[in-house]
Amino acid sequence: MSGPMRNGGGPWRSAGFENKTWRSSGYVRGQNGGGPQAPIARGSQPYQAGPRREVILRADGVKTGGMRSEGMWDEQMPEAGKKGKGKGKGWKGKGKGKPKDPFFDVPDLFKQKTVQQVARVTAHKDIVNAVIRVDADKVYTGGKDGVLRTWTAVAKDNGAVELQADLNVDIGVEVCSLLYEPSSQWLFCGLGDGRIRGYHKPTVGEQDLKGHASNVWCMLIHQSCLISGSWDSTVRVWQPDANQQFKCVHTLSTTGGIKHMHILGNNLWTGGAKGLMVFDLTSMERVHQKTDKEVGAVMSLLEFQGHIVVSSLWGSCKVFTAAGEKTHEEKLESGKGARSIGITSMVGVVHPVSNEAMLVWGLQGGSCAVYILPDFKLKGRWEASRFGDVRALCDAGNGMLLSAGSDGTVVLWKWAQFA
Repeated sequence: MSGPMRNGGGPWRSAGFENKTWRSSGYVRGQNGGGPQAPIARGSQPYQAGPRREVILRADGVKTGGMRSEGMWDEQMPEAGKKGKGKGKGWKGKGKGKPKDPFFDVPDLFKQKTVQQVARVTAHKDIVNAVIRVDADKVYTGGKDGVLRTWTAVAKDNGAVELQADLNVDIGVEVCSLLYEPSSQWLFCGLGDGRIRGYHKPTVGEQDLKGHASNVWCMLIHQSCLISGSWDSTVRVWQPDANQQFKCVHTLSTTGGIKHMHILGNNLWTGGAKGLMVFDLTSMERVHQKTDKEVGAVMSLLEFQGHIVVSSLWGSCKVFTAAGEKTHEEKLESGKGARSIGITSMVGVVHPVSNEAMLVWGLQGGSCAVYILPDFKLKGRWEASRFGDVRALCDAGNGMLLSAGSDGTVVLWKWAQFA
């Protein structure tokens, strides 16, 4: 492959590229006594993130804004913005005094030039739910505005890279997830009304897969079948016939809305509002599960060295063996009695210089945090989204990373040597 985002190799399997260390699926509170509060699932968005900046578009086209406390995942986290019992107010929680910023003394990787912005585009009019890399230099994005967009990464003479807009497909309903299968050249769009819109490049065919009753937040391919997870608490397995027409052949039920899936061995891991549930893909029976009290509201799943890494909107990241035994927990707290900073997206990459395995979190408020595995050594953070949360992350290859925000922006970043 050629192009500014050609695959640089390394121990990864993401967006159709094989790796040995990491695998990403397909292609991205509640204790008493002042602890974080459990979100209530309602509306089209699975969780609320907050507080966030309120975006105001001025007449000259410049985005400005300040902080508001109700968040942007609809109406979950009802305590956001309310006065606490101690000296802290609103999002500061119930603890006395100001909460501790978990990144107060952490290096800013952007200021250190360890992470460099290569390109930034306003991709959508609303939240960007999905960003994927397709082939060497193509990027596809989908948003709450109901639009599917394609972009080409073009290298400039000065070494910069520009994301040039190509197609603009108005689907008319929220695009929640994207999946591209390179061997069959199918592009699947998980939609907010429960449908899956498929585009087949070789035949220029289009197909709607109907069955889910709510947002389709995740999809993956397994043995030529499409597997989809929805906020209607079901997993559906779609099998194509000789004419490339997909039919639902299996339906699995879970205890809550599904946000992310991953296949480890012959087991399908599903994560969402009510925790984790694992199914055997041969018998289609449930193997084991973890409740939301054990793992939180799951946002992302990754595989690292035969283990499953689970990130939660409740601010924790836990590691499990294939048998479901917890081996590690990493948690960011905003101070005693304060609400945790939620992890809204997650991706694994390999540093192009040091060759270290890095875990990147996208967080509420717009920051990204970087950990070196397997020791979970926090290397630093940077602000990736200026006016909202980091909704999606994608390894762009060639030492680069894509981030998508709830402010409608998509940013291409490049890794440099750690200071």
